[in-house]
Amino acid sequence: MIEDRLNLVRGVKKEVVGLSNKLKTIRDVLDDAEKRGVKDQSVQNWLKKLEDTAYDMDDILDEWNYAILKHKQKVCCSLIPSSCLCFKKVVVRRDTAKKIQNVKARLDQILKEKDDFSFVMSLPVPPNDHVPKSWRVQSTSSIELEKVCGRDEDWNCLVRKLMLNSGDWQILSIVGMGGIGIVDSVGKEIIPPNTNQLDLVLHKLRDSIQGKKFLLVLDDVWTEDYNKWEPLKLNLKHGAPTSKILSVGLLRHISLSGRDDKECQEFEDVGHKIARKCKGLPLAANVLGSLLQFKDNLEEWENVLESEIWQLEKAEVELFPHLLLSYNRLSPTLKRCFSYCAIYPKGLKINVKRLIEEWMALGYLGSVSENGGVELKGREYFNKLAMSSLFQDFEISYDSREQIKWCKMHDIVHDFARFVRKNDAEVTKRGCQMCDPFLVSQAKEYRSLFWGEGSPTNLCGCVTSLRVFRIRWGLFGPPPRGMERLIHLRWMKLSGSKVSKEDLKIICRLHFLQSLLLACCSLEEIPAEIGNLVDLRHLNLSSNEKLTELPENMCSLLKLHTLLLACCSLEEIPSKIGKLVHLRHLDISGNKNLKELPESLCRLLELQILNIECCSDLYGLPEGIHRLESLQHLLIEHTPASRRFPQGLDQLKGLHTLSSFHGGSGCNKLGLLKHFSYLSGTLKLEIHASSSSDVEVLVADAREADIRSKTLIQRLDVQFYDELMDEKELSSASLLWIDVIEALQPYQKLQKLKIWGYRGSRLPHWMSSPLYLLKEITLIDLSEVVSLPPMGKLPFLEVLYIKQITEMKLVGRELLGVETLSSSSSSRDNVVAFPKLKGLAFSGCHKWWEWEDITAEEEESVTFSVMPCLTRLSINWCEGMKKLPHRLLRKALSLQMLSIEHSLELVKSYGDKNGRFWRSVTQNNSQLQLQL
Repeated sequence: MIEDRLNLVRGVKKEVVGLSNKLKTIRDVLDDAEKRGVKDQSVQNWLKKLEDTAYDMDDILDEWNYAILKHKQKVCCSLIPSSCLCFKKVVVRRDTAKKIQNVKARLDQILKEKDDFSFVMSLPVPPNDHVPKSWRVQSTSSIELEKVCGRDEDWNCLVRKLMLNSGDWQILSIVGMGGIGIVDSVGKEIIPPNTNQLDLVLHKLRDSIQGKKFLLVLDDVWTEDYNKWEPLKLNLKHGAPTSKILSVGLLRHISLSGRDDKECQEFEDVGHKIARKCKGLPLAANVLGSLLQFKDNLEEWENVLESEIWQLEKAEVELFPHLLLSYNRLSPTLKRCFSYCAIYPKGLKINVKRLIEEWMALGYLGSVSENGGVELKGREYFNKLAMSSLFQDFEISYDSREQIKWCKMHDIVHDFARFVRKNDAEVTKRGCQMCDPFLVSQAKEYRSLFWGEGSPTNLCGCVTSLRVFRIRWGLFGPPPRGMERLIHLRWMKLSGSKVSKEDLKIICRLHFLQSLLLACCSLEEIPAEIGNLVDLRHLNLSSNEKLTELPENMCSLLKLHTLLLACCSLEEIPSKIGKLVHLRHLDISGNKNLKELPESLCRLLELQILNIECCSDLYGLPEGIHRLESLQHLLIEHTPASRRFPQGLDQLKGLHTLSSFHGGSGCNKLGLLKHFSYLSGTLKLEIHASSSSDVEVLVADAREADIRSKTLIQRLDVQFYDELMDEKELSSASLLWIDVIEALQPYQKLQKLKIWGYRGSRLPHWMSSPLYLLKEITLIDLSEVVSLPPMGKLPFLEVLYIKQITEMKLVGRELLGVETLSSSSSSRDNVVAFPKLKGLAFSGCHKWWEWEDITAEEEESVTFSVMPCLTRLSINWCEGMKKLPHRLLRKALSLQMLSIEHSLELVKSYGDKNGRFWRSVTQNNSQLQLQL
């Protein structure tokens, strides 16, 4: 019987392979179909049927696999196969065969319809071929400025910047979505059509602006390639110094054109509300204004207010083509990822990580089994959409990766996303009487459902196709009735809700559930029934601070890929965790009562991410951790276990992340790092020594670590600890510390460097090499250093933070990293110190009393430049400083903020109220502020 069932499973797989081949035929024409589907309702319906069929195929396979698994479990529990079990097997086989037959028939029909549309077959585009350009609606410079309204604040801010006399020509960038620009022209002479001679165009531009102050308006800017802008930049330099954009809102003037004052007053209130729909987009105001011009009564205006812009006449013709330019450049998969975002309410701040997880759950990113790779693909997709101006209001996570964490969609873009989805109105009509029609439509269209305050309390078979279900029932009562009937529910989020044990038992009846988030739900206990969720792949129980233990039954979730248990109060991890052989990501960080990890954890051969950060009572790792050959990310910062690794850790040669490494006295040997060639991101080294002999050993150990070969490390933090060393030993070890820091030389593409607690008298030579791409340097608590190296030679350094260099008395001109003009090879050489530096801060340098200035000759020289990009200078807790380098700071023309705090002598010198300070330092009209 078991052999027959296995043959049946193989038969199903063969059928699915056949269906997959037919789907591949359709994918070859999908790009053309999606482009035409935006305007062609019949094509849009065809795409919808294709999507539904693909989902149904996936559901059938999952349903079949689950039925077979469940049947096997019942057979194993029964010593004698009963007639009842055999009957159920026949029923399952018959039902599945019918569903497969139905899907095959539907897919054959879809393939037949494909031929009726005469789609164009998509072919791979060679890398060097030009991508065909989409047509664009051309804007003009014919604007009546007296009609502009509602942008006064933006206008005044822009004018202030344009009128700023900075002594050089200035570039101001306005970045926005399609529909925000205006085209202008240069000169009166028209270049003949079809002329493609860039040199001729640039010569005419140069002649038009020669010696004149100009305002240049650039529209349709689609490239960030610096080399392509260089010829234009060179020709613009022929204009006068101080040479230096406009956006228009037209709703009121156009919509009320020809009406008397009484009529205008009647429509004014609703008109303001309609204007707010435009969210500052002039093109939308223009389209709505033209539409309202032909609406004669207040009721018609209110209908416009209540309608989505995408539903309005003229919107498709005059508004969305600007967005179609960005949209049509996307691949079919990216189009689905973008249009899905219409599921979110307007104005909602979108968590990018959650959005990517939903794309995964909906099958947009490929197989879930490739968990890590799929997440990276999702991030890549989001970045492409963001670069196409389809998201805005970005918030960055300031970790080593600096990725976008939150974003929003402009209301017009949100309308466009709904427009390209074009919800089928018939879906609503076919809904049952019990369920809310909008929710049913949403579930059918997006396979996703938001459930919040005010939602109806019933759920039925209308929404059984869900894959994503977000619910916060803790705000308004118990879970909706009928939730256990959502048999195809794949993804559920209950973060922040109050979830009882009874609620969890209801959830445990959702057998097809694949992803479950129960973070921050104040859970005290997980019921054993959670083991029933046999299809679960992603389980998040993080931040349940009262949760002290996990049920053993949870280890029967054999398909689990991700298990997140961060910031709970777990005292132990179940010994049967080794049964979760498909686990790829395990996060138990922040469990401060956890004292050990079970040895069975080392059986998780597919584990890629292990996070045990901030487990303050965890003093060791399992001895067999070297068997985790798939491990790529070991996050272990602020955990005592990082001080001594078990033998054999060097066998984990695939490690990409090792968040913290303790080396030296009583800790690991630094030389262990030589085995990890793929380390990337941030490497934090904590180096310990308790005697000068320890430091001597560290020199050879640091050389063996071969940090320079780690080409993927972007940030290096080195923190030194000199436990129990007296002043005599510290003095004798000073030169040895220099050898240690020199031996820790990183690869040249390092972006950020932090050195803390260093006891050598000199900083390493490599730190100021112009070959390095360093953007940020932080130096803290360097008690023996007396002078700073020539960091002005670093071509990309943007931030320099210097704190507690207690023995430094003088900041000499050697910091600039340039020779005097008299000794330079040619007076025409353009010498620049700190060419990219934006922020410079000194703090806690108590003995510092002098900052050496440049010479008068160097100040007068136009070829000598110092910190041309510096915008902020901060000097705090530097009590000995009496005078600033005036000539040097006058060279820093971009300086906008000078902050002086707790530095008494400087305050005495420059703290008068009449503005003498900034005039004497900068002698220009920049917006420099003194903050005392």
